[in-house]
Amino acid sequence: MSYVVLARKLRPTCFGDLIGQETAAQTLRNAVISNRVAHAFLFSGSRGVGKTSAARILTKALNCLKTENGDPCNTCENCYEISQNASPDVYEIDAASNRGIENIRELRENVNYVPSRCRYKVYIIDEAHMLTIESFNALLKTLEEPPPHAKFIFATTDPSKIPPTIISRCQRYDFLRIPVKKMTDFLKTVVKKENLEISLQALEMIARNSVGGMRDALTSIDQILSFSSNRATDQKVAQILGILDRESRFTLIEAILKKEVANALQYFQKLHDLGYDFHDILADLLQTVKTVSIIQTVGKNTPLFQELFYDDLEALESLGKLVGIDELQQIFHLLLDLEEQMKLSAHAKICFEMAILQISSVAPLIGIPEMINEIKNIQLGKSDSDLKIMRPEIKKNTTEEKESGIELLKQKSPLEMPVEKKTPADSSKIKNILHSEKKQNPDEKPFEEWFIFSEKVKKNSLKLASIIRNAVPQSMDGPDLKLIFKSGNYSTMLTSESKKTLEKIASEISGHSVKLICENRNVVTSRRTIAEHDQLLLEKEKEFKRNKAKEFPMVKDFLKVFRNSKITSIELSEV
Repeated sequence: MSYVVLARKLRPTCFGDLIGQETAAQTLRNAVISNRVAHAFLFSGSRGVGKTSAARILTKALNCLKTENGDPCNTCENCYEISQNASPDVYEIDAASNRGIENIRELRENVNYVPSRCRYKVYIIDEAHMLTIESFNALLKTLEEPPPHAKFIFATTDPSKIPPTIISRCQRYDFLRIPVKKMTDFLKTVVKKENLEISLQALEMIARNSVGGMRDALTSIDQILSFSSNRATDQKVAQILGILDRESRFTLIEAILKKEVANALQYFQKLHDLGYDFHDILADLLQTVKTVSIIQTVGKNTPLFQELFYDDLEALESLGKLVGIDELQQIFHLLLDLEEQMKLSAHAKICFEMAILQISSVAPLIGIPEMINEIKNIQLGKSDSDLKIMRPEIKKNTTEEKESGIELLKQKSPLEMPVEKKTPADSSKIKNILHSEKKQNPDEKPFEEWFIFSEKVKKNSLKLASIIRNAVPQSMDGPDLKLIFKSGNYSTMLTSESKKTLEKIASEISGHSVKLICENRNVVTSRRTIAEHDQLLLEKEKEFKRNKAKEFPMVKDFLKVFRNSKITSIELSEV
């Protein structure tokens, strides 16, 4: 007799066997008891959560000759034939291979015939989202007004691909991922029956790796039984599953958090030699860093960790004592960046090793309270050698109020400075500095008539004004106005009509007829275009504001603490 895998041998046979789907199971059972069964159902959920099993149980319950409290008896002729896929009135269709409209037309023709043995003719369409739009449209009328003896059950892992017109004609049941604890408890009974010695940590590892799918978990148990029919260690289970076991995961992350680069790289090489996938290692590290961050923030006595073993919580809490929450956040984002790098690179191992080196150089961030404390010390006259920034311990599950950085900033302190109001004197200083250029190097700036000319052109045409801003003007005293464009083909942008407009404006200013001459060539001249002149004024204004900001005592203190910093932008507010 051929071997039957556990996933088939332990398949649920009644509604009570559906682990983790109590709501859907109870609703379907009550529908059978009260004889209020819909003509079409849609079962959606991830793989291995019991969708097809629930469809078969419902089919047996509808056709069972001696139903017991809504559940099938699993002993009568109809139940036996349905369980063996031998019933002539139950059609289990794989939509992935029967997705065309011809298959649906055949279904529509057969649905009108009454069942030969069972009470209902049931169509179970698995992976229903694989059907084409034409196939769904062909089913619409049949689903809306089906024969009284026909029932339809759609099962899908992607309900978003099912047309709304189909969903509206069905009763929808969402099958949830099976919780780790419930799956672990069920696996305990399975390994006990199979006489397999395995730890709870290993069973939890299997349950987590199955991502809520019981079929995947039972397949893993089958694989472990093939490896060792009597006993399986945690390391062997992890190796079979292709994931890190508890000890390996904690050893690697501890070496990384302790900045023991040599040990971390050496252990990573060991995992590589054992054949572990880099993406699986990265996923384990991300999960561990996330859990440690949550423990540091809200503590370990939270419902989030009710499925974790106590030893794991203790180990994770000890990892959290190695670094602060800000460093954990930096490490987490570096690992996320590593994930993107490995997708784009053909050298995933090198990327991983360089990421370990980068994480080892992560330094703790200085918080606002510590920053203010150091500035206060500077103002009190302490030398740099006497300054020590102490990182406050992160408190968890406490109601004691602490002062935040914002509250500290609001308190009265020597740092508190009155906001300087902008006075006319300040405005005049800026104007004097900005316009002092007019008195210096007169040959470097455009002559006065050119500014007047540009303003008149601007009033006439903004487009023309933007073009001549990039020209170096010659004297307007003579009969010719010569414009030289240093770069670009600005002169070609001037049409004959535009040139006439410019000549007219120049003639009005000079009082005599002026002819416009334009050239495109590189020139060596100290005279600037208006665009260059305005840019220079803007740079001078920025430099003036930066120097003004450096005069504030608070800014001076910040620059003492952060010696390599510089002011990049300044925002002024009217008070």
